[in-house]
Amino acid sequence: MKNKLYIIIALTGLMTSSGLAQTLARPGSNTASDQVNISVIIPKISRVELCESKNIIEVSNIDVARGYVTLPKALSLKVWCNNSGGALVETELNGSIYNQDGQTFPGEMLMFQLSGQENFQPFNGQAQTLYQSNDIQRGSLLAVDLRLKLSKEMAPGKYYFQAMFTVSSI
Repeated sequence: MKNKLYIIIALTGLMTSSGLAQTLARPGSNTASDQVNISVIIPKISRVELCESKNIIEVSNIDVARGYVTLPKALSLKVWCNNSGGALVETELNGSIYNQDGQTFPGEMLMFQLSGQENFQPFNGQAQTLYQSNDIQRGSLLAVDLRLKLSKEMAPGKYYFQAMFTVSSI
């Protein structure tokens, strides 16, 4: 917004001084004109905002018997991008999954997917592509489903995790 304000002020000042010069010039006197080129560079800006997060997974006896628990729309993100090239949203699990007793479990047991798709991917300890698009509107919403695969060592109770999201302009 500041860039636009400065440009408007510069153009207004140029038009005012040009108009003043023409007003002061007498008819028939020599006047000068010149062409002015203005270029503006707007930096690419992308950001991601976490709107909703369920980072506590409650596991029941039924979930243990099934072998997994799914959290539809566990995470809700808003992506902002002013670049026509679009943006890349990546996610990464920070550390392991742990329970209320402090036991840790491998991060690969937790999987993610964009809501509405059927392709859960396990977290693998590094940044992974969650979403990529060149058609991101202002404040595009993304919903993420989570699935925790349960091992025989995992009892009913609460499990915790920390995920990180980054966005970059393409």
